[in-house]
Amino acid sequence: DVTGVQTCALPISYGLQKVFDNPDIKLVVTEKMQRNQKFYVIGYDDGSGGVSTQWDEASGGVRDVVILMLKVIFLTISSNRRFLVMDESFSGLDQDRRENLIEFLHELADRFGVQFFFVSHLDDLNAAATDLFKIQKSGTGVSIQKQSV
Repeated sequence: DVTGVQTCALPISYGLQKVFDNPDIKLVVTEKMQRNQKFYVIGYDDGSGGVSTQWDEASGGVRDVVILMLKVIFLTISSNRRFLVMDESFSGLDQDRRENLIEFLHELADRFGVQFFFVSHLDDLNAAATDLFKIQKSGTGVSIQKQSV
């Protein structure tokens, strides 16, 4: 029902607000009826007051954060999973937004007791890591070296 969908929209909106440092950006859920079938239209308001449902027009960063928050929602409702692995998930964010994201991920980790594992070539994400490993493939196999942070 719309209440469940809207419940998910709240933490997604919170994530967007934290990362983009904009208290007005939010996910918007609208219930529609078509041919006696109920469905939900999910859009976003970038703070300008207009709601867009054209996700292909949203910035890569907005899509990255929405996807991250959906993953975090599923992670927190899962009873046996406490970590999330992401591969180059934040290429759509500029450095300032990534810094906001890193701060937000620390908040999520503390609040929900989850761990985040990133595969990244971005130095600012690597610099924010509590543990950093360099994984390198060679002709004889794969080497893993712990790096200093």
